[in-house]
Amino acid sequence: MGTTDSEQAFCYLLDTLCLHYPEGQPPPAELYGTLATLSAEMPRHGRFNYILSNGDYLFAHCTDNLTYVLRQAPFATAHLKDQDIEVDFSEVTTPMDRIAVIARVVDRQRDWVRFAPGQLLAFHDGALLSL
Repeated sequence: MGTTDSEQAFCYLLDTLCLHYPEGQPPPAELYGTLATLSAEMPRHGRFNYILSNGDYLFAHCTDNLTYVLRQAPFATAHLKDQDIEVDFSEVTTPMDRIAVIARVVDRQRDWVRFAPGQLLAFHDGALLSL
């Protein structure tokens, strides 16, 4: 459907998941395993960082440059590194929320964690999972 290599890679990923799971979503650990296998194949065709969610879980794969940070109340303001833009997380969250922010270009704060090349991580309700 897409014309860019990223769109084609994403369509391949989704098509393959549909073929593996025609009856619907598998348990998170099984989905993670399948995504890990598919993600290991991707770098042979070029760089492909991605973030994918099934509505409950967030999966992020790093080919070459990706970072994450986990936040919870009290939320701070994030400052974009390459532009003069701020995001005040307290305006878009509640005191009960936890969030995971995944980005290539990180803000000026130093608590961002770099993905290892080839790493796939899973998050649920703003927490890093061990699957």
